[in-house]
Amino acid sequence: MKRLGWLVPLLIGVWGVTCAEAVAVPPGINVKTNYGARGDGVADDTAALQAAFNTLSSVANSVYIPPGIYKVSSTLTVADAQGFTIYGAGQTASQILPTTGVAGAAVVEFINCRDGVLWNLGILGYSPAPPSSGIEFHRAAYGGYAPTNMTVRDVLLGSVSANSLVAGVRWTADVDSNNSESLIENVKVINCQKAAYSIEHSNSLQHRIIGGVIDCSSSPSSIGVLTHGGSFSMTGTTVAVSGTFVVVTGRQYHSLSIANVSEEDGANILWTSTDSAIDISFTAYNKSGAKPNQSTIYFQGKNGRFSMSSSNLNLGQPGEFAVFTDPGTVARFRDSSLGIGHYWWAGRLVLSGNVHNTGAITLTPANTSAAVAQWGDFNGSVGFMSTRQ
Repeated sequence: MKRLGWLVPLLIGVWGVTCAEAVAVPPGINVKTNYGARGDGVADDTAALQAAFNTLSSVANSVYIPPGIYKVSSTLTVADAQGFTIYGAGQTASQILPTTGVAGAAVVEFINCRDGVLWNLGILGYSPAPPSSGIEFHRAAYGGYAPTNMTVRDVLLGSVSANSLVAGVRWTADVDSNNSESLIENVKVINCQKAAYSIEHSNSLQHRIIGGVIDCSSSPSSIGVLTHGGSFSMTGTTVAVSGTFVVVTGRQYHSLSIANVSEEDGANILWTSTDSAIDISFTAYNKSGAKPNQSTIYFQGKNGRFSMSSSNLNLGQPGEFAVFTDPGTVARFRDSSLGIGHYWWAGRLVLSGNVHNTGAITLTPANTSAAVAQWGDFNGSVGFMSTRQ
């Protein structure tokens, strides 16, 4: 290793970047030195950043955004590019700041792009005229790349002002449904008005959300993940929203998975539309806090599957209930600590090895065909169980 020590200062001297940056990506285009961006939070840097981004499809495979605050007055677009990286010096060091000109539009939009990386910077919001999203993945026309295998890592989305973005990340539905397989890792979404993640297409392979934070509880109806048919998995994320953690509309062709997630406030867990035949699982899910007399889980999907295992619902409010409206749906709760007091179901309900809060547990089958299987859930330690029809 000593014999290779000469390489580190050479990389730093030639490229003008730190050792970590030299190892991670080649230097590519520098928006300040190559295109004259100011990054002072005062000058409009839209033209400089856009000119740098335009090189990604022809000249450079990376664009570096040095420390600074870069004001932009219109959407920054990366189009028809693949195998590229846009990176900064850190979430709070390199920040893109939209102005009123970006209200109702994306701050950064990727059109017909694939195998790209957005890394290590902040994309702020604007209040009271928020952009539609911090990042948008979009397919504009047939013949371009379907937005596939895009990565967002170590990025901050949103500002400290309430409702600074409508959504953190959007996957749009234009042209067709092939908007798939993105990786969102260690991303923090704050103060979004609608949804931290809005998946607006259908029949995709999974978008993977790993780690990071969703903190949008300042908006009274904010959603963690809204999907119209595109699938996702979430692992290790901390969530705080005011409306509902997961909202599902439209037919689902692939399963949804939530694991090792902590949800910290009074939001409901799940709401699904009647046409969302979904298979969704919660594993090692921890929820503290709830709204009184609310349907914590409201599952209307046809012939759906719901499971919750090894989880803890410390809801702390009376009247919490789970509703499963379709006779073809199977709901399973296993090996969990459950603060749900009332179960209402039309299909099959399986309760296995759970611990319930002390007090009355009410089971209400919707009809004579509704079935319930109980294995050790109800004993003297939980007060009493009643069944109504």
